[in-house]
Amino acid sequence: MKQAIIVGASSGLGWELAIQLADKGYQLGVMARREDLLKELVAQLPGTHFVQFTDVTDAELAQQQLKDLIARMGDVELIVLSSGVGLYEKKLDWVPLSGR
Repeated sequence: MKQAIIVGASSGLGWELAIQLADKGYQLGVMARREDLLKELVAQLPGTHFVQFTDVTDAELAQQQLKDLIARMGDVELIVLSSGVGLYEKKLDWVPLSGR
């Protein structure tokens, strides 16, 4: 089975990528800081997936949690970093692609 990890899966591109990869048969490890949204995402996906709550503003902790997730999953062939932080981030009116 193909496996992938998506950091920042609780919204936006990470959320949609999780849906697309799960539909293609991937087992996922999803990481984000918003626990409620990650749980909502995983409940919608086919199959069994790994969930890791993390906050990338603590880089050392997030790095260790990613390493731990890789160890739990085993043979991960794809890791997508779709998360970030910014001091000057503008609020945008996003239109969800997945009907969320």
